[in-house]
Amino acid sequence: HRTMLFDLYREKFGEFLPVVETVIVNRPDKPQMGAGETTITIVAAAIANAVFDATGARLRQVPFTPTRVLDALATNLIETTQQRVLAFNASSVEDIRRAPKRLAGFSEAAEARNRELKRFLFKYIYNHPAIAEDRDRSVRCLEELFIYYSESRGAMPAFYEELAQTESRHVIVCDYIAGMTDQFLLRQHHEHLGSPPGDSSTPSR
Repeated sequence: HRTMLFDLYREKFGEFLPVVETVIVNRPDKPQMGAGETTITIVAAAIANAVFDATGARLRQVPFTPTRVLDALATNLIETTQQRVLAFNASSVEDIRRAPKRLAGFSEAAEARNRELKRFLFKYIYNHPAIAEDRDRSVRCLEELFIYYSESRGAMPAFYEELAQTESRHVIVCDYIAGMTDQFLLRQHHEHLGSPPGDSSTPSR
């Protein structure tokens, strides 16, 4: 039974399991070995399949760390891109640019799983009221900070202010804000413009 919500998931009790025949092998010449780990050995494989189903990254070594997931995704990206470049017979940057579609990318299977995962996240997580409230607050703070930095000379760090002397100020403001974490953005908003919209508390420094 497949479900998208944990609260609807039916736990697998004994009545759902098939009949398991246990055979004890009489091998007195061998050292003692475990008995009863049947249900344990499938856990790693089940988790690996879940990671593959969600991301398209096939992991074959435990522990399944974020680094290994990223490494598997990067490998998929590199290998798929190389295959597409060879298939298109591209030998220069200009050949890459003339390609009818982008050559760099994940495999079709990985792309499909990525789209499915994004749909799930947007439906059940990103648009959840608890998340949406924080997201909307951050967006409002971002908009107000952009206006503030665009209109206030000297408000950004010296490095960015110097760049703004020779390049379009709104572009430099975008670059500066793009490098902020959410918490840093909220702190900057509090320091320059007061508490973030809809929040009377003072962000911690």
